[in-house]
Amino acid sequence: MATSPSLKPNWSMAEELMIDFSGNKVVLTVPGNVNADYQNSLEKSVNIYDGDLTGDWVRFPAADFWWPYQRRVLLVIPDVFGSLTLAVAVFSPGHRDSHFGNEAELRAGITSLYNSAYPSAPERIPTVFTKIEVDGVSWLRYVSVDERDHESGVNYATAVSSTHFLEFSFGVIEAKERSAANWYQTAHSDIKKIIHSVKVIRKSE
Repeated sequence: MATSPSLKPNWSMAEELMIDFSGNKVVLTVPGNVNADYQNSLEKSVNIYDGDLTGDWVRFPAADFWWPYQRRVLLVIPDVFGSLTLAVAVFSPGHRDSHFGNEAELRAGITSLYNSAYPSAPERIPTVFTKIEVDGVSWLRYVSVDERDHESGVNYATAVSSTHFLEFSFGVIEAKERSAANWYQTAHSDIKKIIHSVKVIRKSE
């Protein structure tokens, strides 16, 4: 078997994208070879102050991508090892007494968001956060777990304003053992490449 998947995110076809969240600019680089069978999407301009949206937490989606890791097999169904997904969105609790530029409040906001999303699944609420810096911007990193308490991806969050935070949510969907063709390690390497490409330019408040 090949030492790595023959079909995977292609960095020679990488594209730089920019998303405008009501004046807060987010620039990221994504590789080529997205899954053509999936409805990948990108919103280049997102109004994060839409007054028509209500709820304990409001989600403002901007991007959704899916990449396969597989081996090309002629004349038969491809041998799929797994997939990588990326969802980019901004979240707000809908009130104006937050200050997500403060690390403690950002952690509390993330915990509150996941408590609201999974009220009967406490195992899915992130409890361990790691601080990283990308291009001078501080992010919090935390893993995702599924309903079986199995690690299913990793997330990164940072403030885009005092009342809104940005989340890059990477999902790793396993179809074969993690050691098969080294695909799982390759997927996490691709995650690091994407997140370390990100630039956040916040507007003055």
